[in-house]
This record gives sequence, C-alpha cells and structure tokens, in this order.
Amino acid sequence: NLLDGKRPAESAAEDTLIRKFLYGTFQGLFASEILIKRKFNTINIGFLIKLPRQNYSQKVYFLVGYAEELLSSWLKCVVKIQVQTIYNKNDLVFRTCCLVCLFLASFYVISLYLWSRENRYKRNEPAVIKRRFISVILSSLISLIILYEISATSNDSNGFTINEWTGLRFDLINLFFSILVSLGLTTLLFIGPVFQNFLIEYHDYLSDLHSENTTKSNELYKNYVISTLTEEFVFRSCMLPLLIGHMTWSNSILITPLFFGTAHLHHIYEGYKAKEMSLKFLIMRHLFQFGYTYSFGVYSSYLFLRTGSFFASFVAHSFCNLMGFPDFDGLINEFNGKTRIFLVI
Repeated sequence: NLLDGKRPAESAAEDTLIRKFLYGTFQGLFASEILIKRKFNTINIGFLIKLPRQNYSQKVYFLVGYAEELLSSWLKCVVKIQVQTIYNKNDLVFRTCCLVCLFLASFYVISLYLWSRENRYKRNEPAVIKRRFISVILSSLISLIILYEISATSNDSNGFTINEWTGLRFDLINLFFSILVSLGLTTLLFIGPVFQNFLIEYHDYLSDLHSENTTKSNELYKNYVISTLTEEFVFRSCMLPLLIGHMTWSNSILITPLFFGTAHLHHIYEGYKAKEMSLKFLIMRHLFQFGYTYSFGVYSSYLFLRTGSFFASFVAHSFCNLMGFPDFDGLINEFNGKTRIFLVI
C-alpha cells in the first residue's frame, strides 16, 4: 500500500490512526503485530491477542464490533477485523517451533528429489548417492542458518552459543566421554547381535566392509557417515534446542523422533516409483521401519540431551546402521538351543 501505491501519504496516516486506536482499545492484550491489508474499498486487519482468563472472549467480541464500527465511520470504508485468541503466549512460540521443525524435516526430504529425473528414485546408484550428498549437506547448512537466526533473537538461549545449542563442543574431555558413553550404551543394547556377528559372519562382514568396489564405498559413506551425520544434525542438533525451552525433557525426547520417523516414510513413494515391490508390502515394510526409527530417535535424543554433544548421537547412529536390525532368522537357523537362548538374553 505504501510502496508504489496511489496514496502512500494517506495510507501511512490511516495506518498510524488504526494502530493507535487498536492499541488503546485492546490495551495489554496484543500477542503479535497488527497486519493491515487493503483491497478495493475494504481494509482487512488481523492480529493475535492473549486472553487473561477463559471467560474474557465475550468482551473481545464486543471490542471487535466496536472497533469495526468506529473505524469504518472514520475512514469511510469497510473495515474488517480478524482476531485470533490465545491463552498463553508460550503456546504460540511452541507452535511456531513445531512448524520450524516440520519445515526442516520437509526440506531435508524434498532436497533429495530436487535433481534431474535420471535415476532419481534409485538411491543406491553412485550418481544418485553423490547428488544426495550435496543435497543433505546444503540442507544441514540451511538448517544451521535458521537455528542461528532464531537463537540470536531468542530470550530462551540463556547465554548459550550456537555451538552449545547444536552440541558441537570440541573440547577433548567432553568429546571423549560423550563418545565413550554413547558407544558403551549402544554396544550394550546390541550385545546379542555383536556376539552373533562374531560367531557366524564376522569374517565375511569385514571383507565386505573393506571392499574396494566404488559402489560399495559410496554406500558405506552414505550409510555410516553422511546420512548419519546430517540426520543427527538436523533432527537432533537443530530441533531439540527449539523445543526444549517450551516443554519438559521427556516430552522433547518423545516428540522430536516423530519428525525423524516420518521423514523416512518417503521411501514408500521412492520404492513404488523404483518398482521394488508391491505398494502393500512397501507400506508394511516402512511402517515397521517408522517404529524402530522412532525408537532409535528417542534413544538418540536422550543421548544428545544427557551428554550435550552432537557426537554422542552421531556415533550411536553410525553404530546402529552398522549393526542393522537384529537377524532373528539367522539366530533361529544357525544356532542350537542354549546358544540361541544366550544370544536372545
């Protein structure tokens, strides 16, 4: 209205009058800025107000009607006021943080498909892996910039630096103990599969791991370095600091993995386009995957908050990818009763 408009001076004067009048009418109730938009002979006004108590809404309706009548009379046009009420300003901040987390998760996934259509859905193709390396690294950098901008203007940062927010602490003592705790706990969780690999397939496993095949090498970087590093950075280092100031540790640990698990559901669409298997089996497979990625997300979030280190969750994620899901089929077919019971326990 003011830039390149037909009556910028008049619009500026009217906007000042509207804001002064509304600030006096809804005194002490504002939870946002006043937005004013003009369309033909109508002025649309919108803002958020914080109600002091539950039964205050009827007074707000009266004030809205009162303000619309007076402003319409003064400005000689139709004035419409749209008000959204909240009872706690922290609720608004919490919703905003959740929307930011949803944006970060969506952008991370969408960035994987922004390249050319050639082999777009064949995620193990060397060219696709390299393109996705670039995508997720850029996505992580953009997430860091967004978090930095939020932390710079937030009142909840408590004096923490961006490195402390994201868990990128490089002092050797903290780094050593966070990695030691992470590896110790994660190895304890996987003690059965670790023994199973040693007893049945350790030699073949190591030979595959050190294969010189280029495709295999790219997959190793994808599974154990790049994907784990960027996923932990976006879904733990960037999301948990946003939510932890507005909810308890327990709720933060339980909510952030929802974004992490949901972000893996795009494999249903990817597998369907690549014709890996029927849609029914893809849905069943990846809903099951959602379950254990959510469970791991809870564990990884706990590690991040307890150690305050990004490297703890990163090491745990890489170790879990290395071990994979426990091989129950091999456990049943390859071992006798006593050994099987020992490994299960």
